[in-house]
Order: sequence, then structure tokens, then C-alpha cells
Amino acid sequence: FNKLANHANRALGGPARGRNGTWSHRCVRLARNAVSSRESVQTVTPQWAGGFNTAGLEKHFHGDPKRPDHRAHIARMSRKVRTVTIDAELARRGLPAEVLILKVDVEGHEMSVLRGAAGLMREGRAHMILIEYGDKTSKAIWDGMKTPGKAAAAAPTPAELPEPSLFSIQRWADGLGYDAFYVGEMRGRAVLVPITGFWWDDRYEVSALVVASALWCCVVPG
Repeated sequence: FNKLANHANRALGGPARGRNGTWSHRCVRLARNAVSSRESVQTVTPQWAGGFNTAGLEKHFHGDPKRPDHRAHIARMSRKVRTVTIDAELARRGLPAEVLILKVDVEGHEMSVLRGAAGLMREGRAHMILIEYGDKTSKAIWDGMKTPGKAAAAAPTPAELPEPSLFSIQRWADGLGYDAFYVGEMRGRAVLVPITGFWWDDRYEVSALVVASALWCCVVPG
């Protein structure tokens, strides 16, 4: 992330580094915070299903507590972290009232992060939100995929899936005045596929799980 910040500062026209290695007028600053729906102390753990190269706050994906090897992994690798909300952090840091792009890729914790930015969204001050939609979006779909020998559907319809799910996320965003889209690509150009209201199709809930491990969903003010 430090390298990313340095590249962004250069690309956005920031001045060269000083001799002490710092930027005198940085465009990008890193804030090392865990983000959720509320300010609290939570547990972050590398996720066994991701090969331990990803970590998250969602306990559902930390591992199977019935398995001794998973229990040992959770006990050894877990860390307590203080979480913040985007709404509170923007106010605390005195940052600009408008957010051009909010990108959320937090291994199944996306809906919690969005709930912590509900004030920002309710006032239409987030101009574009990108969230990952993948196998960890819905706990019910995850369990259906990962349970050996289980062939039953996670729910009869997406509307009956426990939250969060792609269906519930687009409905929730719609209630705050935002339209949701799949982000795709065709012939080298970005394509936005609407999935809110009239445009919703139940097949969207599982299509990403069939063709890829993750897709991106874009949410913008309607």
C-alpha cells in the first residue's frame, strides 16, 4: 500500500520526495484502519479457504471450529483490531464532504462497510461505490458450495436468501437512492449491466459464482 500511495502521488502531480523520504504535499495518505458497520473491537483472521493469503472480519469464513486444525489456526493467527465506520472517520479527519470513488473488497464484510457509510450515501455524497461480489457475499451460498455432498439450493429464490446477498444489497442501495450495476468488459470497453428494480434477474445472484470467483458491482446515485 505504501508503494501504491507513492505511485498515486507521482501520477497526480505530487512533488518529489524530500531527503527525509516524506512528501511535503501528498495527494494520497494511508489510514490503517479496519472498517465495519460500527466502532468496536473485532477479530481479524486469515481465511483458511483463501489459502491464508486473505484475511477478514467475518467469522463465518475464518474456518470450521469443529476441525482441530482450523481451531489451532484461528487461535494462532487471529488479532484483535479496533474498527471504525466510514461516516465517523470522514468526520473525525475533517475530510471532504464528497467521495468520488469508494472501493470495498473486504472478504465478505462488504455490507457491514456500506452500513457504516449509510450517512454518506443517504445524502448522495458518494458518487460511485465499487464492491466485490463473489463466493463470500452470501453465507448461505458459501455453505452450499463448500459443504461436501450438499446439492440443495441455498434458498428457493434470491429474495429468500438471508442477508447479505446481491439481491438484498441492490435493494438496500435502491432505498438510499442508488442504482446498482454489474461491471463488465466487452471488446476492451467497460460495460455496466443494470440490476436494480425492473432490471433485476434472479439469475444474477448465482451467475458470478458460475463463471468466475468474483465480479464487481458498481453502485451510483440514481
